[in-house]
Amino acid sequence: KVVETKPLTSEKQLKTEANEHPKLSLPQSNTHRPKIPGSKYEIDGVAGKGTFGVVYFGVNKLTGDKIAIKKVFQDKKYKNREHTILKMLNHPNNLLMKDSYLTTEGEDEYLNIVMDYYTDNLYQLVKKKEVSPLLTKIYTYQLLRGLNYLSMLSIAHRDIKPQNILIDKYKHIVVISDFGSAKQLVKSNCYPIQMRQT
Repeated sequence: KVVETKPLTSEKQLKTEANEHPKLSLPQSNTHRPKIPGSKYEIDGVAGKGTFGVVYFGVNKLTGDKIAIKKVFQDKKYKNREHTILKMLNHPNNLLMKDSYLTTEGEDEYLNIVMDYYTDNLYQLVKKKEVSPLLTKIYTYQLLRGLNYLSMLSIAHRDIKPQNILIDKYKHIVVISDFGSAKQLVKSNCYPIQMRQT
């Protein structure tokens, strides 16, 4: 089954962003065979399934880096809020988007978000009793750094839980993931409540 891919933005805009951010890779617009398309990505399997989509794991064939690809249904009437928020993030303790592209299956359209792949999360490590008192301090510090960064951008994650705290247990790196429920808060005028006298 051939699945068509197309970039999210114009080619001119992508080239401009690539020049400003050399580490970013451009979405591919050709067709190929894997479950989740992208000619430079090879899919090895399913990492997990959630309410809003499926996460695959694989490798970037150009760099050899391990990657995760989150595939979610894209309603053409609405923007994907998670995709919008991920484009704003630039912090080592928040999972960053490396690439994104659209695919079609029949009449349905899907958004594919490419990110770094982590094999472990906080829930798994705690369950296996692999978090010592010292690591608790190290992980907590990084978690608070990530949350503070989101707070500076007025972003509420709204789904912080051990399963969404990804960890590289060899380098002891912590990142906050899954921004599917996240929302950027907008400041509004607040008026004092007038109490009715009785």
